[in-house]
Order: sequence, then structure tokens, then C-alpha cells
Amino acid sequence: MLQALVSVALVVAIAMALLQSALANAKIESRHVAARIVAGGLERGTADFVRWAARSVAAHGATTTWSTANVSDGTQSACEANDAGCGASLAISFAVVGSTANAIAGASLAENLQDALHENRIAATITATLADRSGAIESSATRLATVRVFDAPPYAILSGVRDATTIASSVGAAQGDTAGAPAADGLATQGIAPPTPDPARPAADTDTTISVTMTCTNSEANDNASRPFADDNAPGNDGEPWGVSGGTGFEAPCEPAYAFSATPSIPADARPPIGGVYDVGTFSTTHWASRATAPSSWAP
Repeated sequence: MLQALVSVALVVAIAMALLQSALANAKIESRHVAARIVAGGLERGTADFVRWAARSVAAHGATTTWSTANVSDGTQSACEANDAGCGASLAISFAVVGSTANAIAGASLAENLQDALHENRIAATITATLADRSGAIESSATRLATVRVFDAPPYAILSGVRDATTIASSVGAAQGDTAGAPAADGLATQGIAPPTPDPARPAADTDTTISVTMTCTNSEANDNASRPFADDNAPGNDGEPWGVSGGTGFEAPCEPAYAFSATPSIPADARPPIGGVYDVGTFSTTHWASRATAPSSWAP
């Protein structure tokens, strides 16, 4: 009898251990599922934020003043299609928390802003929150993002993201993309990096600056490269007086054979370049508070 009781106790103990293990595994899997749902929500929220920023720049320009109000990206079901009793929902929101266009000077450095396109940086927090049927939060995560905005399509591009709870420095750390040309092979610097990627050396293509060029094209009626005053026909001058003297101007060919007058002196950026391609871009650097507010932390 005693032996039977011991056997029963042993079976019960094993059953309880298996049950506890199953419950623990279920709880762990539930957390993993919640984490995957929230991670997917962050990806969606990031993409939606970039599209929202692009629409804002297209409508108002890259130097616009950004509202710091929280923008809800809506709530969607987080349940499987065949799980009628689930009731879980995923809410996504984002907010601009810093901008070089209207920023308080901070420790972060926004480098190589393309002035010709009014390039600026904006920082944002993107949050995804998973809740059960009662509204109780099951999981939530916040991502920090940096976006480059400029007055040309596509208007906004994502340049850096990281989770709010990573130990990569403080929440006010550097904003990520320098938009520059770091040294490649110890030789390349800004302006020297190859203009197009080299398939044999892809790592050398490190320049993320925005280049702005203007290509000169001769009009059919004004392409005399040897006689300046022969180029005085519409549409070259459009019948308008050009210059501060009020005199009649003429369209100069892209690559004239004649020399310009030395008096007055010609600005360096007015000299016709080889190939008729003008580099009209300029860069600037500014300090800004890229992480203006401390976002909420990740909560399993």
C-alpha cells in the first residue's frame, strides 16, 4: 500500500511539473507572439511616418514648422482571422520631437545639409501598443527615428532608427546619418568619393550627400559659340533687359569658344564648366536637439 501511495505521489509530482512547464512555455510563447506583433507594428508605423512626412514636405516645404502633437495611425485587430474570441488590438502612433528647421540648439550635429534643396532633419518617436479585449496593455515599444527632408522628390527618406531602450548612449544621442563621405580606404573625403557605386568595391560607396546639378543646354536659336552677339534671339533673351545695367542680354552658349571679358571680374561659379554641368549645391551643418523628449520604454 505504501509503495502504491509513493507511486501515486510521484506521478502527481511529475504531472504538476509538466503542467507548470507547459504553463511557463505558454506564457513565454505568448510574450514572443506579443513582441512579434509589436515589432511588426513599429515597422508599419515607421513606413507610415515617412510617408506622412513626405506629404507634409510636398505641401509645405522642408523648412516648415513641425507640430509636436501625437499623430495616431489608427488601431487594427491583432487577432488571427479564425480566432473569434481574441479581441486584441494594435495601436500605432508617432510624433515629431525635433527638427533642424525650428530646433533648440542641442548636442546632436546635423551635418551636410543640402542648402540648395532646403534639406533638414526631423526626429520622431514611433510607438506600437498591443492591448487585450479589456484595453489592458500587453506589450508596448517605442522606436526613435531620424528622417532627412528636402524640397525634391521623394521629399523624405529614413536615415536611422533604434529602439528607445537600447544602451547605445542616451536618448539624446547623435541623430545617425551624417550625410557625408567618410574616408574610404583612407583616401576618399567629401567630394572625392566615386560618383557611382563600384560593383567590385561596394564598401567604398559611402557618400550620402545630396548632389544638386544644373545642366546647360543650348537652344536651337542661340548656340553660336564664336560670335556672342549672334545669340540675341528669342527664346534666349525673351525680349527682356538683363543685368543691373538694364542693357539687353543674350544667351551664351554652354561652352563658348570666345573668352569672357576680364572686366568686371567673373565670379568663379559663373564660369562655364566642361560638359555644361554646373554644381549648384552648398552644404551647411547645424546643432540641434534630435531627441527632444524622452519616449516611453519597452514593456513586455
